[in-house]
Amino acid sequence: MSDHHKKALNLLRYGVFQQAGFTLLTGDIGCGKTTLLQKLSNDIKNNVDIGLITNTHRSFGDMLTWVLMAFKVDHCANDEAERYRVFKRFMEKRQVVNRRVLLVIDEAQNMDISALESLRLLSNINDGRGVMLQIILAGQTELLDKM
Repeated sequence: MSDHHKKALNLLRYGVFQQAGFTLLTGDIGCGKTTLLQKLSNDIKNNVDIGLITNTHRSFGDMLTWVLMAFKVDHCANDEAERYRVFKRFMEKRQVVNRRVLLVIDEAQNMDISALESLRLLSNINDGRGVMLQIILAGQTELLDKM
């Protein structure tokens, strides 16, 4: 890894362990963002439950459905309110056993504003003691403009 990669990886780790609600990783195509995310996942998987979404696109659909799939949460919820309740319960159970919940979205530059807003709303779930859901958005530099 180059010095830039090491610095970026250290900043990602810092964001996770300092309970940052959102961490943003941007760079040009082929600069190593996905590789850094894989390295981070391998380094922290003993302390953190990681949900990974890698295939975002404009017609992404219901964010909660994708988030629940990323964390492999089985459910039979038919509406968004019920999926929200299922996800909140999942996070509460993880917190009881001292596990962090980290959602990683790669290629996030492809998400539309409404999908990003759905993520922001999910990040508001908390219990007053700290951040329950941490989110890392990784994508090409145009993600900065959307943010």
